[in-house]
Amino acid sequence: MPYVTNDGLARALLYVGSAALSDVLDEAGFPNQVVMSGFLRLGDKSPFCGPAVCVKGEARTVLTTQVPEGALQPLYYLTSLDTSGAVLVVASQGFSVGALIGDRISLKLKQNGCLGVITDGLARDSDELTGIGLPVRAKGVTPINGGKRWAITQSGVPVALPAQVGGTVMVAPGDFILADQDGVVVVPKDISQEVVSMAEELLLKEGNINSAKDNEQASRLIGGLYDHIKWLRNC
Repeated sequence: MPYVTNDGLARALLYVGSAALSDVLDEAGFPNQVVMSGFLRLGDKSPFCGPAVCVKGEARTVLTTQVPEGALQPLYYLTSLDTSGAVLVVASQGFSVGALIGDRISLKLKQNGCLGVITDGLARDSDELTGIGLPVRAKGVTPINGGKRWAITQSGVPVALPAQVGGTVMVAPGDFILADQDGVVVVPKDISQEVVSMAEELLLKEGNINSAKDNEQASRLIGGLYDHIKWLRNC
């Protein structure tokens, strides 16, 4: 039965976990959906999952005496986005000088109902983030204020994050982001219902293998582990 709400689907994705989702996505024709490993787990380290709200930007001089020409908004505009029940994805586009997430933005996002933040940029205020309790995955930390050196150029558009297998993972608004102890997986919105159903069945099959009465039965079950998974890629 399809999950009728984003919350129900997110809870189901959390239950099956990133490993099962990665296996299903591989077999279904989407082998490039895992974000590069090594991101720091800051703030609340619990797993989280929800639809993506996407933002990207670039290096700009953003001082109180200078309005960034052509920029959409300064960094603090992140707190004005509707992130309730969602995961904020901030694509740095290679910016690694200053932090794109810190205590003030995190506190406001938490108050707004944001489920977590994923960024391939940097963070700061590590101790304060722990107290705030918003899950944050970031490439690293620095004390430098990125808000004076980076500005948002677009929001509500697909963004790219570095992929574990090389290249990038594309994240479109509304795609589901699952972050757990093993990593971050992006599940395209259009196939999310089918993917979670196949992942649930995969877990059941793995449970049957673990409880097999002998090696012969286990081998037979392993042979059919992925035969329920459908090819979902159209191009």
